[in-house]
Amino acid sequence: METNGVVRIRKVLHFGPLNNVMMSVFGNRFDFGKVEGMELERPVTEGYELLGAFNWSDHFLILA
Repeated sequence: METNGVVRIRKVLHFGPLNNVMMSVFGNRFDFGKVEGMELERPVTEGYELLGAFNWSDHFLILA
């Protein structure tokens, strides 16, 4: 915010809980601006997208 005057709330809401989960699971903090954090961020982002995706078989059991 200091450089652009803009805060990207989506990133804050994404990386805050993500860092909390990583701390609980792995026991250490990851810097998501560096290589090790970015390797973990991609699969987690895909997981968030899959959780939010509409799945027809959830509503019509015959399609499962």
